[in-house]
Amino acid sequence: MENVPLLVGKTKKHLAILLVAPLVLVSTLLLLLANGLHQYPLVVSNEDRGFDMPMAGPLNISEKLVSGIDRKAFAVTELATSAEAEALFKAGKARVLLTFPAELTQDMMIKVDDPTYVLPNKIRLEIASDNPLARLLVVAGIAKAALSTMAEAGGGLSADSLPVPLDLESLALGFGPAPGYMLTAILAFLAWVLTGVFAFFAISSIVKEGRLSFPSPLAPALVLVLSFAFAGWLEYLCLSWAASAILGAALPSQFFLGSLVLLLLLVAAAALGLAGGLASKPGHPSPVIPYLILPLFFGGFLFPVELLPVWLQWLPWIFPPFYGINAALAVELGRSSSFLPASILITCLLALLFSAAFAAGLSGRGFRGRGHGGRGSGGHAAGRSGAKQEDHAPSSTQSEGSTP
Repeated sequence: MENVPLLVGKTKKHLAILLVAPLVLVSTLLLLLANGLHQYPLVVSNEDRGFDMPMAGPLNISEKLVSGIDRKAFAVTELATSAEAEALFKAGKARVLLTFPAELTQDMMIKVDDPTYVLPNKIRLEIASDNPLARLLVVAGIAKAALSTMAEAGGGLSADSLPVPLDLESLALGFGPAPGYMLTAILAFLAWVLTGVFAFFAISSIVKEGRLSFPSPLAPALVLVLSFAFAGWLEYLCLSWAASAILGAALPSQFFLGSLVLLLLLVAAAALGLAGGLASKPGHPSPVIPYLILPLFFGGFLFPVELLPVWLQWLPWIFPPFYGINAALAVELGRSSSFLPASILITCLLALLFSAAFAAGLSGRGFRGRGHGGRGSGGHAAGRSGAKQEDHAPSSTQSEGSTP
C-alpha cells in the first residue's frame, strides 16, 4: 500500500481527480455512441435496371436507396460494375461493399403482387471490419435507408409487407465473428493494462530495496521488461483458454501466432509501466495509468475509430494498443491487411523506445547494483574518499618521524 500515493496522492485535489475521471470516461463513451459513424468508406455498385410501372413511369428502388444513405455517416463511392466495386473493396480503400442485382426492383414489384414469391436476388452487403459495433452500425444505417426507400417508392410499403432485401445471412445481423473477436479484444486489453500497472507499482519497491545486482543498467532493464511481459503473456494465454472452455467457444485457428504479436505489445506495456513508475514522485498522480486505460475507448478495437469526429480520428494513433491489439486480432482471425506489417513494425519500435527510456532512467539514477559500489554514486565517492585518506597517511607518518 505504500505505493498507492504514486497513483492518486494524498491531497483532496488528487482524490477529486480520481472521482471525476470515471464520469469523464462515461460521458466520452456516450458521446461516441450518440454521434454514430463518421464518413465510413462505402463503395456502391448499382446494376439495377429498374421497372416501368403502369401510370407511374419508371422506378428504380436501388437508386432511391443509395440516395437515402446518410452522407455524414458514410463516404459513398459509386461505381458502374460490381467487379470494380469489389476490386476497390479488396484493395482496402472501402470498408463496406454494397451491390444491387440487375432485377432487384422488378423482383420486389413481383413480391408486392405475390407475397409468396421468393426473392431470387438480394442486395449484397459486405463489411471489412470484424468489430461487432461497427458491423451493427453499418447494417442499421443501410437497413434504415432501405426501409425509408420502400415506404417512399412503394406507396406505403413496410417491412411487414416487403422484407428488407438485404442478404444478411453471411453477416449474421452484424455479429458474424463477434464472440471470438470480443473475447480476444477484451482479454488482450486486460493483459495490456495489468502488465503495465503491475510493472508501474513494482519498480519503486524493487529499486528502493536494492534487489537488483547487475553491472550496468541495461541488464536489469532487459530482465525486468521481459519478465513482466512474459508474465502478462502467460496470463493472457491462461485466461483465453479458461474463457474458451467456460463459454464453449473455440479459439481462433491462428490464436498462438496472434498471441506472439500481442507479446510485442506487452513488452511495450511492461517498459512503459517500469519507466513511468521509476519517474513518478510519491504524492503526485502519474499520467501512465490513464495512458494505459484510455485505449479502451480510443484504441479502435472495441469502439470503431469512425465513431470519433473526423478531426479526432487521429487520436488512436498515439496509443500502442491501436497497433498491437488490432494486429494480434487480424493475425488470430486470419484477416489480411495492407496495414498489418506496419502495425507490427510500429509495435516493435514502441517496445524498443519505452525499453530504452527505462534503461536511461536507471542510468540517470547512477544505478550499479549490489557488489558494484552500491546504488548511486555513493559507493564510488566512498572509494575515492578512502583513497585520499591513504594518500595522506604516509605524509603524516613522515612528518611525525622527522619531529624531534
